Order: sequence, then C-alpha cells, then structure tokens
Amino acid sequence: MGLKLRILFPLLLMVLLWLPACSEGPLPTPTSTRTPPAATVTQTAPVGAEVATATMPSAPVVTLPPAPSVTPGQLPAGATEPLLSQRPPTAAENDTLARLLHDLLPVRDDIGLQAAFRGVEPLFPTAALVSEPLPVGSTATFKTLNFATNELVETEAVLLYVSDFAYFWFDLAAGQPAIPATTLTEAGTTFDQMHDVVSLYFGAAAQPGIDGDPHAYILHVTPQNLCFDVSCGIAGYFSSADVVPPTISPNSNGHELFIINQAIFDSASYFSTLAHEYRHLIEDSYDQGDWDWEVEGSAMLAELLWGDQRRPIERANLYLSSPDRSLYSWPDTATAIAYGQGFLLNQFLFAQLGQDGYRAFATNPEHGLAALEALAPVFAPGRTADSFYQDWLVALALHDRPDAPRPYRLNLPGLQPVARQTLRAGDDLSDTVSQYGADYYELAGSGTIELSFSGSTLAPLLPVNAVSGDSFWLSERGNQGDARLTRALDLRSLSAATLAYDVYYDLEAGYDFAYVSVSTDGGAQWQPLAAPAMSTAAAGADPGEAAFAPHFYTGTAEGWLHEQIDLSTYAGQEILLRFQVITDPILTQAGLALDNIAVPELAFLDTAEGVVADWIAEGFMNVTSYAPQRWSVQLITFPAGVPTVTPLDVAEATAGSWTIDLDNSSWSPILIISGMTPQTLQPAHYELAVR
Repeated sequence: MGLKLRILFPLLLMVLLWLPACSEGPLPTPTSTRTPPAATVTQTAPVGAEVATATMPSAPVVTLPPAPSVTPGQLPAGATEPLLSQRPPTAAENDTLARLLHDLLPVRDDIGLQAAFRGVEPLFPTAALVSEPLPVGSTATFKTLNFATNELVETEAVLLYVSDFAYFWFDLAAGQPAIPATTLTEAGTTFDQMHDVVSLYFGAAAQPGIDGDPHAYILHVTPQNLCFDVSCGIAGYFSSADVVPPTISPNSNGHELFIINQAIFDSASYFSTLAHEYRHLIEDSYDQGDWDWEVEGSAMLAELLWGDQRRPIERANLYLSSPDRSLYSWPDTATAIAYGQGFLLNQFLFAQLGQDGYRAFATNPEHGLAALEALAPVFAPGRTADSFYQDWLVALALHDRPDAPRPYRLNLPGLQPVARQTLRAGDDLSDTVSQYGADYYELAGSGTIELSFSGSTLAPLLPVNAVSGDSFWLSERGNQGDARLTRALDLRSLSAATLAYDVYYDLEAGYDFAYVSVSTDGGAQWQPLAAPAMSTAAAGADPGEAAFAPHFYTGTAEGWLHEQIDLSTYAGQEILLRFQVITDPILTQAGLALDNIAVPELAFLDTAEGVVADWIAEGFMNVTSYAPQRWSVQLITFPAGVPTVTPLDVAEATAGSWTIDLDNSSWSPILIISGMTPQTLQPAHYELAVR
C-alpha cells in the first residue's frame, strides 16, 4: 500500500477520466429543426508578488459602527436589485467592470510561499547537466497520489526503456511487468514522434529541466496504487509540484514527470493519454495558472492533433447537447462536458490563428482570452478577444454547414448540431444564461415577426451584497493564484488590539484556502492568525494537507460572517496585516470578500467605500456589489442560403427589438444569447418576446 506522505503543495491534477467518461451513458442528440424559409433583418433603435514597502499611516479619526446584533452567518447585506434590473449602472459600477476586465491575479510562487509561511530557505539549486541517460534496469522510489484516499504513497518503479526523449518507468507493486521488448521499443519510438508533433504545436518543454536531464519521466502506476481498485478510471495526471526542487518540497519528485495508469499501457487510449499529459507538462514551462478551459481544452486538442479524435469529439458532442455552462467555471463532478467545451474553443482558435498563431497563444503567459487580446494585432488584425469568443458561438451553430464562412469553421467531422430551442410568433420567455455560456434559439414560422429582447442591466458579483454601503474587497478568481491585501499597522502605542472584519467566502473546499496573517519583519515571514469561523486541518478540512497554516477559510459560507481576532500579541510593534487567498491549479469558485475591516483601538475603519488608501492590493479589488451586465446577442439568417451574422446592438443599452422577415431565405434564423460579465458566476437574466 505504501507509506503515507504529507502533500506540501496542491497537485496539478490534470486528470483524464478514462473509464468514467465511457460510463456516463449515451451522448444525447440535440434537436435541430430546419424549417425554411429564413430571414431578412431590419434593426430598429435599441431601447434603453512581493509586498511593496509600506509606510505606517496616521490613525484616522472615525466613528466605528456599533457591533452587529446578529449571530455570525446572519449579517444583513445591502439592498438587492431585481433579477431583471433596468437601473442604469453607476459610475462606480462602470469602474468595477473596467477593472474586472483588465486586472491580473498574481500567480502563486510555491518557493516564496514556503519561505514566507514555513521559513524554508528560498534557494533554487541548479542541477548538474546529465550527459548519459539512466541505464535500463535502474530502480527508484516516487511519490504518487492515491485518488481513493487523497494521500501520497511511495511507489517503487523500474526503468524498462529509454527513448530519445523519455524514460519509461513501471510500478513494481505486482512484480516486474513482463512486457515484450518489441512493445517497449514501439512505445518509445511512438512517444518520440509524438514529442515532435506536440512540441510543434504547443512549444517545447523546459530543457534540460529541473533535474538537468532532457528526458521526461513517464511513470506507469498500477490501478491499485492510483485508486485501490483494479478498475481505476484514472488514465493519467501531471503534477506541477514535481517540478519544485525537493530541497524546497521534500515530497516533490524533482523531475519533469507525468503518471499513467499502467493498465492502459499498449491499449487504444495509451498514446492519446500520453499526448494529453505531455501537453500539461509543456504548459507548465510557459503559463502556470491558465483557465481550466484552456488547460484541459488544449490537452484534448493535443490528442486530436496526434491523430486520435475519439475522446475529443465524444466530449465535444456532450457539450453541444447543453451549451449553457460558464466557460470560466470548472465542475467538481461530471467534467466530460467541460473538457468538450474547452476543446471546441481551442480547436476553433487553432483553425482561426493557424499553426504559428496558436503556438503563440499556447505559449503566451497571459491567461485565457487575455492572451488573444495580446496576440490579435499580429495574427488576426481587427479582431479582439470578445470577437473571437462571439465568432466561436456562431461557429457552434454553423459548423455542420458546408457553406459556413471561414470565421465560423471548426473543421471537425463527427460533431452534432448544437442544441437549440424553437421559438414561434406569440412566444414569451423569461430565462437565464451563464456568464460566458450560451442559449441557442431557432425562429420558426413564416411572414414577418418582431423579436424583442430585454436583458438585465446589472450582474451581481456574489450571492451576497455588501454588508454596508455599496462596495467591498473581493479576491480575483483564477487558478494557481495568490491574491494579497496588505496594510501596515502601527501598534506601538497600544497594549492591546483587535482586528474585526466581515467576511464571505466561496472557495474550493479542501484545495483553495484563505488566510489572515501578520508580519513583524517587513514581509519576509508571516504568522497565520486564527478566527472563530475558520476551518482547521485538525477537523479534516485539508484532506491533502496542502494548506500553509492550521487555520483557514475554505468551502462556502452561508452568508456574511463577523470575525474578531486578538492582535494583543503584536501590541507595541509595527506590523503588516495581510488577507490572502491561494488557489490550486483547477476549479476556482467565487473567492473571498471583505467589508468593514477595523482595528478599534487605532480608530481605524475601512468600509471599502470611496477612495481607500494605504492598502497594497495584489489580486484584490475594491468592487461594487453589482457590475454592468455585458451581453452578446447575435442573429444568424440565411438569405439565398448564405449564413449572415447580425450582431444585435445591446452594447450600450440592454434591450431592443428587431423586425425579421422569415420568408427571405432557406433556413430558420438562429438567435444566440450570451452573458459576458467577467469574474461573476451569477447567471444573467433576460426576457424574449416574438410577435
């Protein structure tokens, strides 16, 4: 079974579900009623890092609010807008949107975090270059994850083959596997060919790498060591923890390494799984912390480019059957649909940008659509990240039509039509759509109709509003993130001090953590604090032992909580106070919100309203409860059988009506509605009427 080990870093669990993906039942077939004729559109006017040096601020003279009379979890929140709000956004809300669109979340630095929280010397030793590969027959001990217990185990393995670019290691748990030499040679030769293909499209892995050896480690682990189950459905995974120096993290394997289920060796899915996981290893060299849709979608694209389209198409069709899911929300279970969504967008970008442009996208350190914004002037002049996304939505509706214009081509045989709902004259509909998800409608019938759309003007950033006023502090969403809100406090004149604040959190339970900490040495070392509502490792809230402190916020609060922490230990000193959110490499939820941060003994109160001075905000933003709701509303018509896309102008207003002649062309028009407000996971509300 192996020795239990403590996991010092969150693992990059880019897990490719092998058997479960095949056991989710048959893929549903979306309906697609093509009823001629189509339309002519007449649009009428729309309606309506490191911590910077901080100076000690002088204590402001403020009046603190009375302590709330409700218990934690029952703090009253601010006024709530109607779901279909028509209130124009305020200047502060417009400013919030602008910052949501452009602010960047710092990427976590595991070496720096070890130094800050645990006092580990932040050294990064350079490994000696390896001139001769390891000999076949070598044995070694590796740390591998058992998914049944979420614990690391020690796995003894033997090296059975060395190719030009990889070592092929095999688990010895069941004895040395009897693999014919010809099979090993074929595996090594094929991987070397795959190395060239995947590197061509996605960039080269770091060379010579953390261990000074140009060979990647492919570690084949028995199903029992992966899951305690011979029918283990994990095909493989890559962990970024393994490329942290073992001198910093004793549980790092210290190699460019990925793990494959030994049971799939020499099976039909083996080489596509190698391509998938090798793409993850390559990405770690360029872009840690990218959005899930890019990380997993590009790995699915690697499978396709290697020559195996089975899983990419299967999962793409699953997404096409239910396209209203947020591009920026990775599910905790039933992930196949999200793999399909990410794959389809990556394949679209590959088709649009070409080989060189997509490689530039794949190696760009910017995350998600932001990378497109940076690359568009070179590879797609005149296009923006938003236009790429909107064109992709259209491509999902037109991919099965041979006459689709080039911007809407996917070049993927075997895809099903995207699911859409039929609307006819007389229909009224009230619905929601995910932010960066899509609803598709087919307009059936004949004659002339008037289509009216009314969308909410505002999008809530969280399920709760500010406790007082209109604003609060909010950590930015993102993978591999390290959001920090830091402030200097001068407690030299005090003999006792108290930190009070209101907090709401929605964090991936057991994997993403928020901390409150204090530094007395200018930010080199940080001492974590404990608050009453925090979870603890002792209570089982950190199953992988990945947290940097024994007390933390994780999971989801039922509402705003009022917290108090005794700072008297630090009275008489100058300190730095920090709120911090550290996320792992996948599945990011809404984040951490803070309001009414106070130290009563200093007469210090920050209500997050207006100009907020003296905070160093890195990955935290001072935001309003609501941001303007951005909409994409597009109509596809088919005059003379040629697809024509008309963006319906709701950029400034969020309502409008359009006159459509259904007798003008060959196919029924298609309406596509998508919400496009960043950061929030709250759905966008709208109404449609057809007359």
